[in-house]
Amino acid sequence: LYRGSIIGKKDGEAVARSFFTFFVTQGRIPPHPRLLFDASERERVRERFQSERFRTVRDRFEAEARDFRKKVGIDTRIYDFDQFPDHDWIASLWNWFTDRMILYREALFTNAVAYGLLDDREAGEFCRRFLLLLAGWPLWNHPWMEHRGFRTYFPAAEFAGAYALAYDMTYDILSPDERAKMRGALMDRFVRPAFHTYVEWDQITSQSSNWISHIAGAALESLTALYGDDPSEGDLEPWLTGFLLKEHRFISTAFVPDGAYGEGYRYYSFAMQSLARTVPAVERVFSVDL
Repeated sequence: LYRGSIIGKKDGEAVARSFFTFFVTQGRIPPHPRLLFDASERERVRERFQSERFRTVRDRFEAEARDFRKKVGIDTRIYDFDQFPDHDWIASLWNWFTDRMILYREALFTNAVAYGLLDDREAGEFCRRFLLLLAGWPLWNHPWMEHRGFRTYFPAAEFAGAYALAYDMTYDILSPDERAKMRGALMDRFVRPAFHTYVEWDQITSQSSNWISHIAGAALESLTALYGDDPSEGDLEPWLTGFLLKEHRFISTAFVPDGAYGEGYRYYSFAMQSLARTVPAVERVFSVDL
C-alpha cells in the first residue's frame, strides 16, 4: 500500500497539496478458507486442533456450538431490532448487545470453527441457514445509534467479523446465489455504514478508541473474506484502502513504543481481540503488514 502526494507550486513555493494511495495485490488471492488460515495451513491447524493436547479446547467448541444452535433457534428467530427504541439507550442496550449481538456472534464463530476444523456438518448447515436469515434483515445496528448518525457500533462490528468468518469457512457448501446474498448483506449492513461513519465522517477523531480496532478490523475481515469472489464488485475500493489507513492510524496512535498511551491493560486486551484476527489475515491475503 503506497501513499503519494501531488504538489502544486507557484514561483517555486508549494501552494497546494493532495494525497493519494494505490494498492498492489501480491499475486493470486487464496481460495477459501483464508481468514484464520489458508489452504496450505489448514491440515496442520486441523491436526493440532484434533490432537490430545487441545482436547479440552476442542470439546468446549463442540459443546458451545451445540448450545448456541439451541439458543438461537433459527426456526423461531425473527427480526426485532426495530422494536428497540431510538431513545432511552441504556434501558435497552444490554438486551440488544448480549441477547442478540453476542449470541449471534458466538453462535456463528463456534459453529464456523466446528465445521471448518472438525467437519461438523450440522454446524456447517446451521451457519448456512443463519447467515441467510441474517442477510435478509434490513438493519444490524441499534436504532439509538442509527438515529444519532452512528451507522454501526462495535458490538455489531464484532458480530460482522463472525459473519465474515462463517461465510469464509462454509464457502464450499454455499450456492452462488447464497454467497451473493451474504456478500451484499455484509457490504450494505456493515462495511459501507462503517466506512461512512468512521472513515469518511471520522466520528472518532481521537484515532485511539478501541472501537476502531473492532470496527475497522471487522471491516477488513469482511473485505478479506469477500475479495475477488465476484469480479463485478471490483477491487472493493475505497473501502479496503480506507480501513487499512484507519486501522494503521489507530495502531500508530494507541500502541506507541514507550507504552505512554493513557489506557490500561484491559483497554489493550479488548482491542487485541480483533487485532489478533485482523492483522494476520490482512498480511496473509494482501501482504500488508499493519
